[in-house]
Amino acid sequence: MKKLIYLVYAIFITLMVVTFYVASGVYDGLVEDHYYIKAKHFFSRKAEEEEKGFSISITPGKINTGRNRMRVTLSLGREPLSDAMVIFYTGLISGTEHDGMFIMQETAPGRYETEYSIPSKGRWIFRVEIQSKDLNTERQWFVDVI
Repeated sequence: MKKLIYLVYAIFITLMVVTFYVASGVYDGLVEDHYYIKAKHFFSRKAEEEEKGFSISITPGKINTGRNRMRVTLSLGREPLSDAMVIFYTGLISGTEHDGMFIMQETAPGRYETEYSIPSKGRWIFRVEIQSKDLNTERQWFVDVI
């Protein structure tokens, strides 16, 4: 009976170690500061977006080291979202030395573009922040530049 209990403990510990190992490779952080507050704001922002009929289309194109172009198309309901302050942020996950902020220019009603630079390969976080009189929101995602 003791051997069975020891075997169950060994299996349990092995599974926990494997779980943490896999989780650390899949997600960049297991702990989020101020999770409750961020989640509350996230869901209220999402509800406001749905209520106003907000849609966003992000066209990053092929992302390589060097110069790149980012295009964002915004609309509220069926109308393009014009006269908004749209800011594009880039950041290398492994450090802050290559972080960048680029103010996007409106090239057509609801269409914003900017050129940005990726100086090195690695895992990057991109964020588009939208501020207008009708809506304030953001989108962020990760990109692996190879």
